Amino acid sequence: MSYKNTLNIYGNVSKNFHWIMAILIVSNFILGFFLDDLENGPIKFLLFGIHKSTGIMVLMLLILRFFWRIVNIVPAPLGRIKFLNVLAKLAHYFFYFILLSITLSGWIYSNAKGYPVNVFGLFSVDVHKDHQCLFCLVYQHLHQIKI
Repeated sequence: MSYKNTLNIYGNVSKNFHWIMAILIVSNFILGFFLDDLENGPIKFLLFGIHKSTGIMVLMLLILRFFWRIVNIVPAPLGRIKFLNVLAKLAHYFFYFILLSITLSGWIYSNAKGYPVNVFGLFSVDVHKDHQCLFCLVYQHLHQIKI
């Protein structure tokens, strides 16, 4: 099995990106969904840290995956109906857009509220230190849209 894509099949790198991101996204979505119901305390604080760290990991993997897609060929579509192939490609890019929007809005919202985004204790990713309420509310609503 090749690490790069061919015209017939996705390579190992693309498959690993797909499944690692799928596991991270689904688990982070479930965690984020239940975080609001928890009472404030050390457990909630720990789980929020894990949620934010995982979100930054998804963002980094998304960027790497996008660059991998640019420098690699994409296997030919299996279907022969052109409309469905175009629709599948649009859905794929829409998914990239949604993932980028959710991860960026969570990161910016956390920073706007004054909370650092510390990625598993390894490093912090801070956007700014100016806490404007309207800015916070906009990104909070963007991040919490249920799809």
